[in-house]
Amino acid sequence: MNGSSLTYDYGLSQFDLEILANLSAADGVPFEEHRQAEAVSVEEESGEPLGVKIFLALVYILIICVCGVGNLLLLIVIAAYKKMRTITNALIANLAFSDFIVAVVCMPLIMDYYIVRPDRYWTYSDTTCTVINYLRMASLYVSTNSLLVIAIDRYVVIVCTSVARMSPRVAFIVTALVWVVSMLLAIPVAIYSEAVEHANGGSAFCGQVWPVHVENMYKAYYLTLFILQFALPVLIMGFCYIRIGLRIWYRTVPGHQTDEQQMRIQQSKRRVVRLLMVIVVIFTLSWFPYYIYAIIRDWFPEILHDTHHNTTIYFIVEALGMSNSMVNTIVYIVMNKSARKHIKMLASDCKALRSNRQNRRVGAQPGVMARAHTSSDTKSPSSRQRGQGGDNVNRVVELHTVRTAAGNKGEGSSGGENSQMKLTPREFRQHLQHAYTLPGGVQSGSSQKDGGEISTIA
Repeated sequence: MNGSSLTYDYGLSQFDLEILANLSAADGVPFEEHRQAEAVSVEEESGEPLGVKIFLALVYILIICVCGVGNLLLLIVIAAYKKMRTITNALIANLAFSDFIVAVVCMPLIMDYYIVRPDRYWTYSDTTCTVINYLRMASLYVSTNSLLVIAIDRYVVIVCTSVARMSPRVAFIVTALVWVVSMLLAIPVAIYSEAVEHANGGSAFCGQVWPVHVENMYKAYYLTLFILQFALPVLIMGFCYIRIGLRIWYRTVPGHQTDEQQMRIQQSKRRVVRLLMVIVVIFTLSWFPYYIYAIIRDWFPEILHDTHHNTTIYFIVEALGMSNSMVNTIVYIVMNKSARKHIKMLASDCKALRSNRQNRRVGAQPGVMARAHTSSDTKSPSSRQRGQGGDNVNRVVELHTVRTAAGNKGEGSSGGENSQMKLTPREFRQHLQHAYTLPGGVQSGSSQKDGGEISTIA
């Protein structure tokens, strides 16, 4: 402990020991007084009911899996596909990156500390304690501020049509400001976070240790967080999404629509409005219990002093708040048609890339030839007729990779087919460029017609 911190008397009540044992990044406690009572064992002070541990473990695992995998996929498709590189998606990517940090960097250590170790013994260094607490809170603040910026951006685009939408340069500046503000807000967490060792050497706890003489600063800090990271975001997001919902609901589509078209339009409007409501309601429900707990802890501590399972309550409300990162992932991926479409495209592209690599490995072996033919039997007469006049860009070419008999050069006979894939004519020509350079290959342009099948020898 640093010199500015209070020297603790470990002959404390169960309440004081529980708070000390469960200090976390968001649970800094100024020890302005010690409540003398009977000492309790470490097992009694740190144990939560089994049902609570199972609940917390499930929430943490879901956050790690959903936020980790989902946000990574979202970041990849935004970076890989040009159509996904929009202003809104850039803001969503910022949100995804912050939630990804929470899931992959912070949650495994938090789960190990809260759930895996029965006595919540902090086995890592004091620096790790400080860094993890700081990263967790800074990332959560980035997540909240990103949600706020996304709501304002949508409000400007849909409601304030006369106002110019932010340019890529402005979006970059806004994103940078979100990180700077969030990191500044989390600085007190880094200053007062440390690993505290029990006097008997039996346990070490990772959390914030606020000196007694800064009690007013501590209260002011958490009151500021309540205003900037909960009250204002809820009010602003609620206002923006209510106005957006009203604009969408009462907007009329020009032209005449049939009853079926009008029904589809109304269903689409209801889906959009419902999604906007879900974003605000889920954010409020996720963080409201946590901030209510923080207010009671800071301003009415006697209520928690009389509660036997106050740390159990804290773990539950903290897990609910952090689960908002998981909800963000679901809302902006599962309910986003464009994101789902491009994630499927990413899977298809990865599969095609793996297939092409396998074919290249086969084609790179000596004595290999490629034979192509059009699937004329699957095409309509009109399509075949168009194909006779020249190359049809929509024609599908099946590429068969076959192994020739040793010493058989320049002929179309083969011992058997190894693999097959469908290519467009352009892709097929690009594939043959490599085949023409193989040992035993003939010069490009050597081809022969055989009925409705075109065989190109390489």
